[in-house]
Amino acid sequence: GKSHLAQAIGQAAIQQGYRVVYRETHGLLDELADATLDGARKDYIEWIVSIPLLIVDDLGMRKLPLTAAEDLLEIIMRRYERASTLVTSKSAR
Repeated sequence: GKSHLAQAIGQAAIQQGYRVVYRETHGLLDELADATLDGARKDYIEWIVSIPLLIVDDLGMRKLPLTAAEDLLEIIMRRYERASTLVTSKSAR
């Protein structure tokens, strides 16, 4: 479904020579939390913002704590008009 399509878009971008990072939402936020604990938050944010295509998969699979939602918003806003971001979501039922 949506994840498979996002991965195919990522593969096509790689074949065109673009750098692509694919992360499930919780994985991206876990990496950011780890970087924050290691004192490397700024470096992590700069790295993730610099990637030409960021694919964030499965947004909405779990309820995000407020701080995690704010972190994700910061990443997306810093990428806005600088790089491409593809987000897939699944509605919780």
